Amino acid sequence: MENARRKAYTALSFRTSTADYAKKFASDGPVVRQQLTLPNVIAIPGGLAVKVGNDVIGGAGVSGSPGVDEPCAKLAWLPMKLQEPLNSRYKQGTTGEQVAVSPFSETPCV
Repeated sequence: MENARRKAYTALSFRTSTADYAKKFASDGPVVRQQLTLPNVIAIPGGLAVKVGNDVIGGAGVSGSPGVDEPCAKLAWLPMKLQEPLNSRYKQGTTGEQVAVSPFSETPCV
């Protein structure tokens, strides 16, 4: 839960996804390296800047599903973008449970 909160904070603070922020970190940018020393900043994919038009109004963070945190975060906001019920993005899991499926990835968000 702590990483999800930090991802949301980072996305909101820098007005970009943490995946894009992590790419800046990987490119060895000295400013980004210094920013990572700030409390709560993290360069791990899974955080999204929540926008209305061009205005960033918040941040969303997902953690706990390595490699698919960001697609899961996008999935959480998809119904608001498409105005459709979230349950249309579910499929039957291996033990009968409902599992969210990201339209950006075939990997279930668990």
